[in-house]
Amino acid sequence: MDLPAQDVPGKSSVLDPTYKLWVCEYNEAFAIAVPAGRHEIQVANAASNGSWIQVKGYRLIRPEPVSLRALGLTGGSAVALWVHNRESMWYDWSRPTPPPVTGAQLVIRGVPQGRMHVEWLDTWTGRRIRGGPSS
Repeated sequence: MDLPAQDVPGKSSVLDPTYKLWVCEYNEAFAIAVPAGRHEIQVANAASNGSWIQVKGYRLIRPEPVSLRALGLTGGSAVALWVHNRESMWYDWSRPTPPPVTGAQLVIRGVPQGRMHVEWLDTWTGRRIRGGPSS
């Protein structure tokens, strides 16, 4: 994406007298489409004669709504996971109870292969919802 610094229509371009270079403030968001899968995104000045750029921040978002998040810890042969529905009403009881999420999959990496004992707990009450051996 080319971001010139001089004579950009609709932008404020000024010559910095100290460094004798043009400065242009874009003050807008730029979006790029990234296909599904694992990626490494690099931001670099590809022009051999290019100058520097100041970026206020980066925001990575998904185009589709994601209602679940998972947080976890592993240690030895144990894994503790917490799966949270972002639509839950735990912080605002006036909200309606959200519908159950179905069809979700969770991939756990870094765990030794083999059979595991899996227990589902209700984190509000601490009670076991279900459990049993799984492979």
